[in-house]
Amino acid sequence: MIRFCKEAADEIDEAIDWYLSKSTDAAERFGLAISNVLVEIEADPSRFSRLHLDFQYGRVIGFPYICIFRQNAGHIQVLAIAHTSRRERYWIDRQ
Repeated sequence: MIRFCKEAADEIDEAIDWYLSKSTDAAERFGLAISNVLVEIEADPSRFSRLHLDFQYGRVIGFPYICIFRQNAGHIQVLAIAHTSRRERYWIDRQ
């Protein structure tokens, strides 16, 4: 099971809104790319690289984003959908 912290959910919404302002097609492709990485993470979270301590990430293919998550007892917690050219580790204190 995947759970999102509020900030990560907001980041998805903000990115989709930004892509919508450019192109409906781009927004749809971004949404599909997010869905794909989440399916892969849920299927086998252990195959993803460590980013910091117990934080892992999956690349959002075709877009400059990564999905930062950690494995908790019984679920996967998505902490950020982070743009790769923005602040590093801003999400580190999220629960």
